[in-house]
Amino acid sequence: MTDKAASATTHAALSAVDGALALAFAAACLAVFAALGQGILYGDGAEFMLLLQQGSAGHKNHLAYLPLLRASACVGEAIGWSPFFSARMLSHVGAALGVGIFYLVSRRVGLARADAAWITALIGSAPSVIFFATVVEVHAPYFCFVALAWLAAAHLSRAPSIGRGALLGVACGAAYFGHASGLILPAPLLLWVAHVRGNGRELLRPALACLLAHTALATLVPLALSHVGHVASPVAAARFLGWWKIEVLEHPGAALLVLWDEWLLAYLPISILWLRAFFVERRSACLALIALLPYLALSIALLAVYREFGAYQHAVVWLIAWLTVRTWRWPVRLAAVVIGLGIAGWRVNLSDDPARVTAYATGLAKVTGVAEPLLIIAGLADYEHCFIARPETAFENLADPRYADATTVVAAAVSLDSAIDAHRRRGGRVFLTAGAIDLLGRSAQRAPESGFATLFAHLQARYQTHAVAANPFSAVELSSRE
Repeated sequence: MTDKAASATTHAALSAVDGALALAFAAACLAVFAALGQGILYGDGAEFMLLLQQGSAGHKNHLAYLPLLRASACVGEAIGWSPFFSARMLSHVGAALGVGIFYLVSRRVGLARADAAWITALIGSAPSVIFFATVVEVHAPYFCFVALAWLAAAHLSRAPSIGRGALLGVACGAAYFGHASGLILPAPLLLWVAHVRGNGRELLRPALACLLAHTALATLVPLALSHVGHVASPVAAARFLGWWKIEVLEHPGAALLVLWDEWLLAYLPISILWLRAFFVERRSACLALIALLPYLALSIALLAVYREFGAYQHAVVWLIAWLTVRTWRWPVRLAAVVIGLGIAGWRVNLSDDPARVTAYATGLAKVTGVAEPLLIIAGLADYEHCFIARPETAFENLADPRYADATTVVAAAVSLDSAIDAHRRRGGRVFLTAGAIDLLGRSAQRAPESGFATLFAHLQARYQTHAVAANPFSAVELSSRE
């Protein structure tokens, strides 16, 4: 197939059959994602669960995720789900809907149903997509936002207009609220539309409308929220990038390893198969490479230490699957789906370790007996217990900024004392976990004027401590000196 043929796209209106097939793909993916759901807190999952528990209005960088998480928790509570299960279900549903929407994208640009189905299968079996669909993280809902932006781009490619360009800008702005990396999403989408149309001049006004709408949404909404006390900022993307150090400068040898982890392995085998397009559809392949390079550069620059297993490349996965279908016949496509599912299953199994969560709960139960515990927590193992194994456990979280701030820690300590006294009067037992002890002890050594150091001294002065342990749970029990 020639580049000219690849660029000439017959646009199709979506039918009820297409909608039904998209829902079928989404339902099939939802079943797979739910079956593979991980029983641990991965990556930023602990932070998001803490923000949810604290009633925070939103996340400083990814504005849409926490409201979605709260809505999911409300629905889950009505059904009887735990907050953790509700949060994980948000990832299942977000990724599954994204896969289904990508089927509609393929049909909207005029691909035959068979080709659209193959593209959807390749996307739905991509290891990175499956992995983030099984954990509590921002990337699966963001994947759905990306798919909606691609659908808006497909709509624009059918008949460019200022209104459709503005719609694409709004969709990209929504994706930016899903994850800060969405700030650069208009670039690959507009490039693709120009490639499909073959006429860049007719896109000048729609592209300008897209960029204006995207910029206005990404700037004005955070600005308005910040005026009502929200943590949002119109420079959230810059803050996000600034918060992540350019790690590759400190670890230049990690660049190739990042390329493997964040692209080649995360999307294997289509991360390799699409390269055949350079021999048969060079213009389309060059377009995909241009779209991919900024996301690879972002990954290499920021993720030399902390990895995201291909999450940033979700923005261009449709392009790669599209080229794979264009350049390979069905036996290779089928093998790619099977291999992708196998790698995804292996990667999920490598990450998931629910036994550590249940072991912590078992150890705590051995220590407390029939008494109800109140945990003063600060570590991942604590969070996993309180959010997954026994969400009914009462806890006080030292991640609360009142404890770190030397100006507010005294009042916070008084409030903590009241909670401890009330719990003990009800027959409960109070434990300062190993994670909390580590945090307070390190702070007392490194920053003796900090709020944590003051709190540590206060707890040592007011309470008797008794070490308890039932592996892997370890803590000191607090009891009154009176």
